[in-house]
Amino acid sequence: MKLINKFLTSFLTIAVGFYSCKKDEVGGTATRDTAGEWYVIADAVKADGSLVTKDVRKLGHFKIGTYNTVQNTSDKMWVDDYNNFWKFKGKVDLDLANMSFSGKNIQNASTRGDAKITFDITNGKVLKGVGRYPNGTVADSIVFEVKFSNDNPVGYDHYRISGVRYSGLEDND
Repeated sequence: MKLINKFLTSFLTIAVGFYSCKKDEVGGTATRDTAGEWYVIADAVKADGSLVTKDVRKLGHFKIGTYNTVQNTSDKMWVDDYNNFWKFKGKVDLDLANMSFSGKNIQNASTRGDAKITFDITNGKVLKGVGRYPNGTVADSIVFEVKFSNDNPVGYDHYRISGVRYSGLEDND
């Protein structure tokens, strides 16, 4: 009987050990295909989309983020410049099937930005495998146009934000 109890105790200990080591599968968010950090540049463009000034504010490349809302639905996401460009953050409409996004009169939710301003995002797109890092490695890219209610541009109409998924490396290569 002692042998059976020892065997049973050993078996249960091993079984519990294997079960407790089982890795839980963590699911992604509803916007996982379009979410991420991006290394972008802001250009001034005319209404027809033609370039007026590359890197209009002379910031070079800077990081922005796209991420899911607290509701975690596939039809909305946040676009956030992390206070690096115009200090804007807002929810946009997302068409996940086409990897596109846009929004009109988006209320600025940035804690450092002017909450009274609104902005429009048009022609937003995440393009899988279309971008390139400086070293030639293939990357996802993002592009969208943004216009702010408190901006009075001279010689251009709005901004085109474009870049690649942030690699985590200092030079993004």
